[in-house]
Amino acid sequence: MTDKSLAEQIAAALQTVYDPDFPLVDIYTLGLIYEIKLDEENEQVFIIMSFTTPACPMADYLIASVKKCSTSCGARLGGECRSNF
Repeated sequence: MTDKSLAEQIAAALQTVYDPDFPLVDIYTLGLIYEIKLDEENEQVFIIMSFTTPACPMADYLIASVKKCSTSCGARLGGECRSNF
C-alpha cells in the first residue's frame, strides 16, 4: 500500500491525461479538474471537471479518461464525473 491518499493517487493519475487541444499540459495542471471528492464510507469518488471549450469535441474522451484514472487507483466512481462550465 502506498502512503499517498486516494485523492492524491487520483490527482497523480490525472496528470497523465492530456486535452488534445493543449497536448503539452495535462488536464490536472491545466486546471480542468475542480474537485476530487471522496465518500470513504461508500468507497466512491466524485470528480467535477471542465473542458477547454463549452462544445469540446473531445468531452467524451476526457470523461472516459478521468473515469479510467479513478478506477485504476482503486476508486469506484460514484456515478458522477460531472462537467462544469
